[in-house]
Amino acid sequence: MVLLRESPKIRSRYPTSARAGARVQVSALSPSRRHRYGCVLALTGILLSGLVHAQDTNEFRPYLQWRVGEFAPKWGVLDLRGISLGADFNQHWSAELALDAWQLNFEPLHSGVVFGEEQVFTLAPQARFRIPVGSDRLLLYSIVGVGGSWIQFNDRKAEGIGHRIDADGMTFSATAGLGFDYLLAPNIAFNLEGKYVWCDPIGIRIDGRRQDWDASSFLATLGLRIYFDKQPPEMLLSKAGVFKPVRFYFGTQGGFTVLTDGEWVSGAELVPKLNALGGTLNLNYTIALGADFGEHLGGELALAHTEYSLFLPGNGPVGEYSMYSAIPMLRLRFPSASGRWVPYAIAGAGVVYGEFHDVKPAGVGLGIRAKGTSPAFVAGAGVDYFIARNLSLTFESRWRYALDQKLAVPGGPTGKGDTSEIQFTVGFRAYLFEFGKRR
Repeated sequence: MVLLRESPKIRSRYPTSARAGARVQVSALSPSRRHRYGCVLALTGILLSGLVHAQDTNEFRPYLQWRVGEFAPKWGVLDLRGISLGADFNQHWSAELALDAWQLNFEPLHSGVVFGEEQVFTLAPQARFRIPVGSDRLLLYSIVGVGGSWIQFNDRKAEGIGHRIDADGMTFSATAGLGFDYLLAPNIAFNLEGKYVWCDPIGIRIDGRRQDWDASSFLATLGLRIYFDKQPPEMLLSKAGVFKPVRFYFGTQGGFTVLTDGEWVSGAELVPKLNALGGTLNLNYTIALGADFGEHLGGELALAHTEYSLFLPGNGPVGEYSMYSAIPMLRLRFPSASGRWVPYAIAGAGVVYGEFHDVKPAGVGLGIRAKGTSPAFVAGAGVDYFIARNLSLTFESRWRYALDQKLAVPGGPTGKGDTSEIQFTVGFRAYLFEFGKRR
């Protein structure tokens, strides 16, 4: 493995064990209902983390924490994701602003009958008290916070058809929990966290009958905590003309998609979901494993998920259609002389798996079938901004075209069609390990 020459500033800031940890190993996602493949990446990060050394510091350090959950949905939490922006003030105290989003099955009066789902968002300032353990590579912590929750009814099920449901609202919430960080490198930590979110019940109405509904939930997540430490230019691996390493990375991105061709077959089309931002921008999630082969050429396997509403004229939105893509891509990179900015172009071909689900009232009894795998290709461009030699922020735009997706509606639209979208995403790439020599 190759390491860059360390400046005196870096030597003074981190001990020997921490500097060796610049060869970052990363853990990743927990399985969820729509992202099961992330479990493999999490296990990979944990196993590889034994190859590096890092320590906590007693300095002011801003960070971003990214997390996902639902690896034990027995307590009813679905599609759990969260992000926090915060800072360590010293070796013990931290503060952060935490945003969490998840869904719960909506069962009025605890009847066991699911009328739909409730989307819950919480935003809360939190205080974090950390206790270093052993060599300071492992940090146990507790968190407490207060904030607000926003609750919205969506994804009405068949049992909810015919009922007048008013189940939206805002309420006070409080959080408390425990967790630990395991430093994989001086600027990246694997994170496991469990916290309980107390939500003051909101008043809802079912067919005019009022009742209280409680969205309080236990949230368990896996994630990464990424510190935004300043790094001198000589600490950048991608500096043009200095190194030709082979570098392996894990990346994740989130953002929005815009349909450029939603017409599926004659009489059927994909349209933005009701919760699309501005009625146009649907959510997109991507995880990737890749490698940079020297200064300019790279390869990546990108796994992405998008979801739309299926619209039939005369019926309206009849349900949701999810697309999961697995696309190997080539990356052509153009590092700047300083190495901080690395623009790149991407292109690749792979497959998309599509599945129709969450039937809406207008789609009940239609017998819609839309499930299967079809070819797809991607082209786009992006830029990496290196904030450390093992970590870059990523801004990317790509066009994805899916061919021959199957749809069958008895007595209605039937056949194969193509769809396309533009994806706009923001994320990061964390470099796992590298091989190479100085020129």
